[in-house]
Amino acid sequence: MINHQYSYLIGTIFLFGIWLMIYLKRKDIRKEMLGISVFFLLFSFTEIIYYYDWWRPQTITHTIIGFESFLFAFSYSGIVSVLYEVVFQKQLRRTRLPLSLRKNHKLYFLVEGTLLVGLFLYSFFVLHINSLLTILITLTTGIILIWIYRPDLIMSSIISGILSVIIMVPVFLFTEFITPGVVLEFWLFKNVAPIIILGVPIDDFLFYLFTGMFIGPLYEYWHESRLVTLKKNT
Repeated sequence: MINHQYSYLIGTIFLFGIWLMIYLKRKDIRKEMLGISVFFLLFSFTEIIYYYDWWRPQTITHTIIGFESFLFAFSYSGIVSVLYEVVFQKQLRRTRLPLSLRKNHKLYFLVEGTLLVGLFLYSFFVLHINSLLTILITLTTGIILIWIYRPDLIMSSIISGILSVIIMVPVFLFTEFITPGVVLEFWLFKNVAPIIILGVPIDDFLFYLFTGMFIGPLYEYWHESRLVTLKKNT
């Protein structure tokens, strides 16, 4: 049996394979994928927070944050950012939003991002809320902000969340198949009951649902774009 030290690496390589297939298939969304993937590399460091009460994966470097952390953040975020477009054959198109929304849009986006990071850190380190509830509160706040200013993205946001869960199921099943017992070995189950569905712990179901709903429409929100039906020659 393969040592659990390689489980996280195996899972993230499998996930990166999905990222690469999408990237090679759709030239029109490569900029979006790369942009989101590179941006979310910064959030690899949240692994330190999750280590306290969520899960403690082994890495090939025997460190809390390993190469796997960066590969996961890069691959997962890039995939989820374009899943809706890939499944429903959509593409981006720049749009002129109402003046009230366009004015200082980029500044508002940066302020909102800063507030969300602050909310996350304050909830965990000051209020001592567990990491699962902390990230769900933060993501829900971000999702609501997107929905308020861009109601046209609500449907793609919800569907992106569902697709996010669906795409992660085979990743978990594959990793568990190659390295049996990895979920029980890595997950602490301090936040929720030890419920595992299709190889995925229940807390991760919630995590991937909400992160998908947040990341899915994020690029469109930032670039003031809308989704239209993909042209056949794209």
